[in-house]
Amino acid sequence: MITILLVIQKFKKKFLYIDIFSFVFLSLIIFDPYVIYEVGFQFSFAVTFAILLSAKWVSYSTSTLWNIVQISFVSQMAILPLQLHYFYIFQPLSILLNVIIIPYFTLFVIPLMYIATLLSFLPKQVLFILDNSFQWIHSVVVNFLVWVDTYLSFPLFMNGLSITAVIVYYIFFFRFMYELEIKRMKVAFLSGVLFCLPIIFGALKPYLSEEGIVTMFDIGQGDAILIETPYRQDTLLVDAGSTFDFESMEASRSVYKQILRPYFYSRGITHLDAIILTHEDLDHIGSLEYILEEVTVDTIMVSSFFDDQLIKNIQASFPNQIIKRIEAVQTIRGNFTNFHVLSPTSDHQSLNDNSLVLYADLGAKWLFTGDIGSDVEKTLIKNHPEMNIDILKVAHHGSNTSSDSVYIEEIDPDFGLISVGRNNRYGHPSVEVIETLESKGIDILRTDLHGAIQYYFSNNQGTFLIHSP
Repeated sequence: MITILLVIQKFKKKFLYIDIFSFVFLSLIIFDPYVIYEVGFQFSFAVTFAILLSAKWVSYSTSTLWNIVQISFVSQMAILPLQLHYFYIFQPLSILLNVIIIPYFTLFVIPLMYIATLLSFLPKQVLFILDNSFQWIHSVVVNFLVWVDTYLSFPLFMNGLSITAVIVYYIFFFRFMYELEIKRMKVAFLSGVLFCLPIIFGALKPYLSEEGIVTMFDIGQGDAILIETPYRQDTLLVDAGSTFDFESMEASRSVYKQILRPYFYSRGITHLDAIILTHEDLDHIGSLEYILEEVTVDTIMVSSFFDDQLIKNIQASFPNQIIKRIEAVQTIRGNFTNFHVLSPTSDHQSLNDNSLVLYADLGAKWLFTGDIGSDVEKTLIKNHPEMNIDILKVAHHGSNTSSDSVYIEEIDPDFGLISVGRNNRYGHPSVEVIETLESKGIDILRTDLHGAIQYYFSNNQGTFLIHSP
């Protein structure tokens, strides 16, 4: 756009900025029609279009500082629905921070880049000094932003707006800007309130919904199940698995960064009532550290036989975190439903067999089983002979050490959910387990075939939604 503008001025021609904007927009689409789907393209043109339309309003002020605030506000508001759609986050403080960042890049970084190019003929020693000086200044700015993000960050997390909400937002946003331009402040104020309403209702939606959601994440060879009860009365995570490096046996951040955190953002979740860790394996607890760094968790719950050293390590890293041991026959009481602890009743001298087993009514009768083996399964049906299940979280990713045919027949589930990695090295789920479940007429849902599995429920009924990988 700037290049075209300079050429036009050179030939002393006059065009409206909006015409130049439209010409560039159409030219890029003709050259590459798919560019319209790129986030950068959408953001750039939405911001530029909004600034061009706001030029008259901005020109009313002679204060450079206030002009920057105006441009920052218009830019942020113009892309807000897009930002929520792609990233689920809105940081109101960014409008004020741009008062610093826009001049920093406009008056310092970008000019310096051009100057550095022109001075590239200078001796290396001189260039080294210039480069180090720039890096030092830039690191100060970046560290300041990190400090603000750490101590002054109050972002809004929510899912993208519906098409209707987006239309309403832009209608009243443009009306708001128009009323500001013609200085009808009362009508502008009303329009400002109205264009904020879709955002407010979008953020409140989970707290107004009578529908609960159980989400089994597709995290590969591991378990992580998020439970959101109606009206956001309870938000719990059963296990927080991750992938890990087989050489170092250290948990990777990738599952939290690429799967769990984006989903938390999309649902506006910054707080969990509890994380229930069934047992100590990394494929069940590996993402815990990364969650605790960014999400407020009221209580971490573990079994009576959970490793003491692991608890000490968690408390050393997060000294204010509450960790509670729970035993069989105890009940975890929630605002919407209770989770009954069925196992372990004794120390089985095995991490897997010492897994917490939970029963809960979430629109259907659920059984969460961790990685228990067939011996524990037999104990379960012996201690709870009347237990009848609608939805079973199949133990140990469908390993043949679990899902004994007698046990499956006794609890008689309608659905079996298996969290398992695609083409995993363990051969999970085993052929024997699949045959057992199919022979009992149980519908099988697997994360390796169906992606993330979600169960929406309300009023003692529910339905599954799957996301093919």
